[in-house]
Amino acid sequence: RLFSRHRRDLNRIVYIDNHVLSSDEQVRATVYPDNTVVSSKYTLLTFLPKNLFEQFRRIANFYFLSVACIQFIIDTPVTPLTSTLPLIFVISVTAVKQGYEDWLRHQADNDVNTRRAVIIRNGKQVIARAMDIKVGDIVKVQRNEEFPCDLVMLSSEDALGQCFVTTANLDGETNLKTFTCLHETRHCSTPEELGKLRARITCKPHVADLYTFQGVMEVEGEPNSKSLGPENLLLRGARLKNTEFIFGCAVFTGKDTKMALNSKSKQTKFSRVERKMNTFLVVFLVVLLLEAVLCTALKFLFETKHGVPWYVPRETSKAKVVKVIENTLAFMILFNYIIPISLYVTIEMQKFLGSLFFSSDIGMYDPTIDECAQANTSDLNEELGQVEYLFTDKTGTLTENTMMFRRCCIGSRQFEVVDETFCERLDNGTIKVTSDVQFTEEMYNFFKVLVLCHTVRVDRHLGQYGDETVWYNSTEEEYEYQASSPDEKALVEACCKYGIIYHGTSDGILRVSFHQEMKIFKLLHTLPFDPMRKRMSIIIQDENEQYYLLCKGAEVAILDRVVNGDIDRVQTLINEYAVLGLRTLAIAERKLSLEEFQEYHEKLRKAKTSLHRRDEMLAEVYNEIEQQLTLLGATAVEDKLQDQVPQTIEALRMAGIK
Repeated sequence: RLFSRHRRDLNRIVYIDNHVLSSDEQVRATVYPDNTVVSSKYTLLTFLPKNLFEQFRRIANFYFLSVACIQFIIDTPVTPLTSTLPLIFVISVTAVKQGYEDWLRHQADNDVNTRRAVIIRNGKQVIARAMDIKVGDIVKVQRNEEFPCDLVMLSSEDALGQCFVTTANLDGETNLKTFTCLHETRHCSTPEELGKLRARITCKPHVADLYTFQGVMEVEGEPNSKSLGPENLLLRGARLKNTEFIFGCAVFTGKDTKMALNSKSKQTKFSRVERKMNTFLVVFLVVLLLEAVLCTALKFLFETKHGVPWYVPRETSKAKVVKVIENTLAFMILFNYIIPISLYVTIEMQKFLGSLFFSSDIGMYDPTIDECAQANTSDLNEELGQVEYLFTDKTGTLTENTMMFRRCCIGSRQFEVVDETFCERLDNGTIKVTSDVQFTEEMYNFFKVLVLCHTVRVDRHLGQYGDETVWYNSTEEEYEYQASSPDEKALVEACCKYGIIYHGTSDGILRVSFHQEMKIFKLLHTLPFDPMRKRMSIIIQDENEQYYLLCKGAEVAILDRVVNGDIDRVQTLINEYAVLGLRTLAIAERKLSLEEFQEYHEKLRKAKTSLHRRDEMLAEVYNEIEQQLTLLGATAVEDKLQDQVPQTIEALRMAGIK
């Protein structure tokens, strides 16, 4: 068992539902960690020695322990109880406080580990505890439930094999993110169908980065392996939203999950106040030592001149060096009150009682979720009063994260929203309603990118996929768009509002109505947005079997790749939008020949199915494809500040926080 444990530097092989493929029957099973969550620091056996060790690592506690030991060793004029009892009290109070806090962590761990989990084994649904999940198990997660481990998504109640997830507990982002399953497994939406699935997942060892995952899935009977990426991995701690249920295969459990890898080690932390106190303690120790040495020297000088006082016992048998050491230590005991142990007793009590006030502070109560603040530890309370710099992002933190489409430029023409009406702004400043403007090919190409190049999902309130009356009943059907990017949602909603309606995707087919004229496009590849490229692209085929690359992104990531279009004009307008505080995107496209598409298609396939240097290979292919662009224009959306943001920033400045 010791030698069968997995190595972190080897690729992980997982058999779905632990059914080994017929070609791998001789493969030896690998032992992976169980799914037990442990966030506590102590157990019943380790609490006393570990807690005492941590407490005596503190300079003050070690000093008082040394003083107590000295009093027991040498003959001193002060009883050892004067140092021992206060020290025992301080150690006991701290131990009780830390033991109570760790008991709460044990309770939280127990709640997570014993949480109900639905596992599919051999085609049957089994109710188990979350801690009983093993690598390879098929797990069913329902709406609003947290994922109990890291799962590769197999299927969902959605016909397209998609689900929406909030990762607020992991990265703080409140936007819903879209995750997908492979086309080969999305039909397996019942326990019986999943019980018949025979597949193998091969993936690279887990890393702490939440947005990195590389793997492939091989389904028995399928000729080619399919690539797996971050969009297929559902992380422990994330929560399922707006989807009734999903099925996923457990690939990383327990301490191997990304959430566990990102957890800080349970080491003792010292606040700034305590570090400052330790500095003063060292200074006082030096003063104490100097006083003891000085008094010892004066004592021997006095005895040399005047002899030993009659009331002091004579010790003739001890060496002079021993006498010097004993007298120095005795004076240290007499003067040890220069460092008051009562200070540390008071501080420990203040920390413990202060942490209790967090849960009853009305100023730290959130009425929207009906929750109070909770102090997970009381060791660092005072750090809240020592903040010098406050780092924050803007979107969703300072702003409402509710995007509204405001302006755009198409070629050299400007458009803006005036009183909920899409209007053209002429060069002389005149506003012209777009109903009076002819819908040109240039405008068609621009809005084609907006309405197709995104990851938005359509929630229909009427009809089902495949119902032709639904696809074409664009004037009466009600839509609710769901998106992980609020910018994309704002652009698609704006298009819908002004007559260009995105009807959704079904089996790789995109449907859009341009002023009630239905257009059908085939989605061939998606080049997802990433912070390095700062852009997103898709490759589509239109009804005339012509291939296009549609691209949108930050102007710095688009304009340098443009070979056609009025770059100077668009750059000037983007700068104007930015001055107004609007969020901007540059819009571009590229027409591809059949030969170019086939070349890029093969390069993308090889890169996506590679486990070695996949990210680098994809980046190289993306860079090669996203060239020779034709600039179509730019968009500008508004994200308003939340209430009282200016007052909050001003209050922070007045408090001296930068």
